[in-house]
Amino acid sequence: MKLSITERIGILVVLMVVVTAIVVGGLFYQRSRNLLIDHALQGFSDEVSLAGLRMQDYIDALREDTRLLSEVPPVQGLLRSSRNRGVDLQGRSSVAQWEQRLQKIFAAMLRTQPDYLMARFIGADGRERVRVDRTAEGIVAAGKDALQDKADRPYVIDTLELPADRLLLADIDLNR
Repeated sequence: MKLSITERIGILVVLMVVVTAIVVGGLFYQRSRNLLIDHALQGFSDEVSLAGLRMQDYIDALREDTRLLSEVPPVQGLLRSSRNRGVDLQGRSSVAQWEQRLQKIFAAMLRTQPDYLMARFIGADGRERVRVDRTAEGIVAAGKDALQDKADRPYVIDTLELPADRLLLADIDLNR
């Protein structure tokens, strides 16, 4: 079958339109896809930046709480008594009195800071002196027999090497 010149031109025009539509459609698809990916990546980037800011705020709050606790009288009294064979001449309190006072402060902190699971004071020898835990039963001070030796933990070793005015943000360590 022989096609007339008009039919040939018509087929050629249709083919050119189809090819143009495919090329334009492919380019449109690719451009739209890239825009959507860029938009999604920007959204993820914004979310990660916001999460980073929130994490930094949380870390800053932890540092502030740690600095606050380092200045409370029971901590200072325990430090003085540890340097003076268990006697705090300045505060005129026994180690047991300072520990009891610190337990109350730790319990109050746990009540007001729902993210905190535990607060503890570890002496320079690496032994816990005071620990208060958040448990299913509530906020509970650990008895003397439940206090643990943490001297071999990296966070204790690293902290003891720091100057007195410095804080350590340590890796998470499972309490085993």
